[in-house]
Amino acid sequence: MKIIFVSLFIMLTVKTTTVLADGETGAGAKARITFKKEFAGAETIRWKDLGDYQMATFIFDKHLVEAYFNTESGDLEGSARYLLFDQLPLAIIRAFDKNFNRTDFISALEVSNADGTFYRFIVETHNKRYSAKINTEGSLLHLVKIGKQ
Repeated sequence: MKIIFVSLFIMLTVKTTTVLADGETGAGAKARITFKKEFAGAETIRWKDLGDYQMATFIFDKHLVEAYFNTESGDLEGSARYLLFDQLPLAIIRAFDKNFNRTDFISALEVSNADGTFYRFIVETHNKRYSAKINTEGSLLHLVKIGKQ
């Protein structure tokens, strides 16, 4: 009898915690439904209200991911996945080496949205930092200085 009572208590506690967590997220119901379809198995989910968008930050397949949802429709507008250098596609690594010889790699972000997929890098050379954007074919699309260390 005690085992049944303890089991029911634990199940009720978990369910109540889940309901309260959902209520505190600020994410619209439509965005949460889309999120569950698109990112089944995601862990450590945090929601942030950005006005016209809802942003979910979470772990998916061992990667830190941000996904952006239209607040009104709940549609997935885009996502960004943080990657280590050796996790990048070979074409992107080759493009990086070609365009950024003798620079230090700081971070990489794979961005996917309605316009396609591209990679955003932060690189450093001679104590200057730059933000770079490279498309999936390896072409440098954008480079801008973002400051010194």
